[in-house]
Amino acid sequence: MKRRIGPLVVLVAIAVLLVALNPTMDDFKKYVENKARASVGASGVLGNVIGGLVGGLASAGAGAGFDRSNLFVASLYTSKLGDEVQQQYLGIAKLFLPLKSGNSRP
Repeated sequence: MKRRIGPLVVLVAIAVLLVALNPTMDDFKKYVENKARASVGASGVLGNVIGGLVGGLASAGAGAGFDRSNLFVASLYTSKLGDEVQQQYLGIAKLFLPLKSGNSRP
């Protein structure tokens, strides 16, 4: 009987941890802001100006247009244009994994 309880306790502990670390929409907004700032590769004064503009725009609209589906142990963030999915991210344990980008074709 002890052999069956050990793995079950570990699985329950992992599930509880994933539920506790399930990212919120605010976490996703911070991720989008950081991603936008990192994408600006220019350096010097021009880079600082562009980085400030991109950072400001990212802060204003970060996560806008995305819907969050709570899966309890993870979250799915989806951006659609009409009925077509443009971008999709899986958020799990405060990490975000891109599933579909608007630039990729199936």
